[in-house]
Amino acid sequence: MEINDKTRNIPSLDGMRAISILLVIVAHSSQNFSRWIKIPLGSYLLFAHTGVSVFFVISGFLITSLLLKELHATGTIGLKRFYLRRAFRIFPAFYLYLGIIFVLALAGVFHTPLRAFFFAAIYTSNYYLGPGGDFLGLQHIWSLSVEEQFYLLWPAALLLLGKRRAIYLAGFLILISPWSRLVTYFVLAPEHRALVDRMFHSSIDTIMFGCLLALLWQNDRFNRLLRIGTNSWSMAGAVFFLFLVDPLLDLRFRGSYSLLIGMTLEGISICLITVYVVRRPETLPGRVLNTPILRHIGVISYSLYLWQNILTGVAGRYFPLDLVAILACAELSYWAVERPSLRLRDRLRKRTRSNPPVEVRP
Repeated sequence: MEINDKTRNIPSLDGMRAISILLVIVAHSSQNFSRWIKIPLGSYLLFAHTGVSVFFVISGFLITSLLLKELHATGTIGLKRFYLRRAFRIFPAFYLYLGIIFVLALAGVFHTPLRAFFFAAIYTSNYYLGPGGDFLGLQHIWSLSVEEQFYLLWPAALLLLGKRRAIYLAGFLILISPWSRLVTYFVLAPEHRALVDRMFHSSIDTIMFGCLLALLWQNDRFNRLLRIGTNSWSMAGAVFFLFLVDPLLDLRFRGSYSLLIGMTLEGISICLITVYVVRRPETLPGRVLNTPILRHIGVISYSLYLWQNILTGVAGRYFPLDLVAILACAELSYWAVERPSLRLRDRLRKRTRSNPPVEVRP
């Protein structure tokens, strides 16, 4: 759920991050919001999945764009530098949050098995099926685990395969993922069907949509298709589908829809929206997404995501003060933890710039 500072100059993406995290918070505060806005509770809850899907697509798009930029400029990808950048960007805020929740659990404030914290700490909670995995303080870590597993595998795959074959890999994973979900649902983990869309092997297509979009971003044939299919009507249609049609189909058909075609259609819709608002920031949607408040919410979205689940759950009875608490924790985490970590990373980078690391070439 994090954003690299080098992508700040890409229009609208911070705003999309903001919309995504707001969807997650609204979903997790659904019981309180439903008292004010008369929408069926199930519709709210599905917004969390939509928000995470947007996060995944954007993550794939941003990371692949950065990797391709480095590959084109230097002919290689510095894997060591990549992982160090990710570590400084992601780990400090995450392990601070996890440490605080762990201490509160030891103090008896929360009751959850210690092994659930272990799986969260090594970013494998999306495959942890034991007791305590549904604890509010750890429940949302599954999406961070999926992203970390993506970070671990995709840069090396792009380096070894090159851009052209990476396009085929991304397309193959998008095509095979619905079948992977069905096999997992019926054969591999039928007793954990509610968690199928949280596992890396069965949810990677959402991230791959973003990767494929970045890989094809400068492709002439792809851009000719975009000029035909990407306009205000397709943008409106994608938004209409994502926020109205898709939730209704999910409520009606459940897993038979979402696992087989729902997540695929969501990925396509998010890609259409992304292309439109990035390439046309002067339009009304683009202007809204690039307002200062949405951009700032996008900047602190990682910390917002870390803290929202536990506070909407444990402190939900204090609504809307719990929303203020989420914002306060996120701002504190961003300014006191994330920013100093990034400054330290930049200082270390300057010191080692004269001694570049050994790189693996494709």
